[in-house]
Amino acid sequence: MTMNVTVAEPTAGGYLTVFPHGDDRPTASSLNWTPGQTIPNLVTVQVKDGKVSFYNGGTGTVHVLADLLGYFSTTGSGFTPTTPARLLDTPSGPGGAKAPLAAGSTLDLQVAGVKGIPATGLTAVTLNVTATAPAVGRVPARR
Repeated sequence: MTMNVTVAEPTAGGYLTVFPHGDDRPTASSLNWTPGQTIPNLVTVQVKDGKVSFYNGGTGTVHVLADLLGYFSTTGSGFTPTTPARLLDTPSGPGGAKAPLAAGSTLDLQVAGVKGIPATGLTAVTLNVTATAPAVGRVPARR
């Protein structure tokens, strides 16, 4: 599945890691934010148990949004593009809690069987990750 992921309203600098649900969190970040920057990043991540996970490695809270653009599956041509559809919006609630992602916490997002995505045979997602208007510099990714 391909999603555009946006990090908004961070209260401090930091990083976001997107990774397969249930796996150990990797040591690399998917996106880092610093003061006043808007930074997109494209990420491909394996889907496990029908989910992907988002980790806020910053020192403050941050809102996370994810828009579906397509998905990878075991059937057909492998990649299936879709019309953009919002899967996660922490400011308003769809896909997760209606609250920013706290520092050092993980949010698991159900993707299989949602918004026309197959419930079975889903193998991976590609994410474009963006940070907007962060207040302070980033915290280095965990090594």
